[in-house]
Amino acid sequence: IEHDEPIGPIDLGAVTAPTLVAVGEHDKPDFRAIAERLARELPDAELVVIEGAGHLPPLERPDETAALVRRFLRG
Repeated sequence: IEHDEPIGPIDLGAVTAPTLVAVGEHDKPDFRAIAERLARELPDAELVVIEGAGHLPPLERPDETAALVRRFLRG
């Protein structure tokens, strides 16, 4: 797909779907800041910090990550 115009700012407030924002406890500060911004700007977001994980929670803490996703999907 070609796109001639640069992509502008995204209005996160327009997202209507419930959103799970998960970040590892030991992830890099930039990624933590991005997760916090997403959770703050998405209207129906839940921020969860996965204890003991770094940048790859599904690989580093697979059971905890799976349980978190299952809980979120169940509502």
